[in-house]
This record gives sequence, structure tokens and C-alpha cells, in this order.
Amino acid sequence: LSRTYSSRPVHLPRHRNTMDRAELLTMPRKAIQALAKEHGINAGQKTVDMIDALCTPVVPRTRSPFLKQDALDEPVVFPVDEAFLVTHGVRGWETWDSEPMIEVFENESDEDVWFETGEAVVTPISDDGVRGKPVIIKAGDFAVIPGGLEGTWEWDIKVAVHKHYREHE
Repeated sequence: LSRTYSSRPVHLPRHRNTMDRAELLTMPRKAIQALAKEHGINAGQKTVDMIDALCTPVVPRTRSPFLKQDALDEPVVFPVDEAFLVTHGVRGWETWDSEPMIEVFENESDEDVWFETGEAVVTPISDDGVRGKPVIIKAGDFAVIPGGLEGTWEWDIKVAVHKHYREHE
């Protein structure tokens, strides 16, 4: 999403509009506070700090090559074979282990995961508390957890998990 306010746009995360510092400096504090709140920035800080946060350049993040364009707000899960794991070097990715528990995470970037063992139910929860469709990931499954959700992901680990993962920055 972007909206150009001047000839010198500053690129921001996809959940923010493109804004120009000069234009922001001409806006009343209440308007800047409203923009800050809209983009998850602390609106109680100094005006100049809110403007800095709204104009912070970011490097565009890459998306997972396995993420379907029509499924940007829900995990994509599919079984894979050994050839897939070898081709994509999955066994060389970082690992994470967990006993059964419920944990809540925020994903700024897409995360590819492969469950070597275990089972979990992953549920998106919006900022206003609305629970999305739960997805089951079990041993042998490959999944992509999309980043940038305006909310959190609840991981309900049902059976101890050993997963391999990589994040797309």
C-alpha cells in the first residue's frame, strides 16, 4: 500500500502509507497522532519522534517462494518428500524444539517451517481478538507462516515439536 504525498516519497513497511517528512511537519499534532496510531506507533511520544518513526526507511522484505498470493493471511501447509528437503536444504536450516505448550508469536516476515516431529495447531488472532481458521501442522509437513499479520499467531503445541525453519527478511 502506498500513497504519495510529494515528489520525495519515503518507503515504509507495507502496512504504512508512503509519507514525506516535509508534509508531516506541516500537519497538526492530532493528525500525526492519528497516523501514528493507525500504523502501530506510540502516539504519546514527542511529535518529532512520531514523524521519525513514520518516515523510517525500510528494506522491502522478500516473500517465501512457497506462499500462495491468495493465502497471505493463513498458513499454507503441505507434505513434502526427502527430495524436496534436499533440494531446498531444509535440514540445514535453524531448528526449534518445544514441549507441549501454548505460545503466541508475532511474525514480521514469512517463515518456512518443516516439522521433523510433533504436531501443532496454529491460529491467527487479529489485533481486535478475532480468531482465524486454525491449521494443523504435523510431522512431515512443510508450512509457510505469512509475515505482516496485523495480530499474532497462537501456536498450540500438541505433541513435542522439532522443527527446521527459516525467516524471510
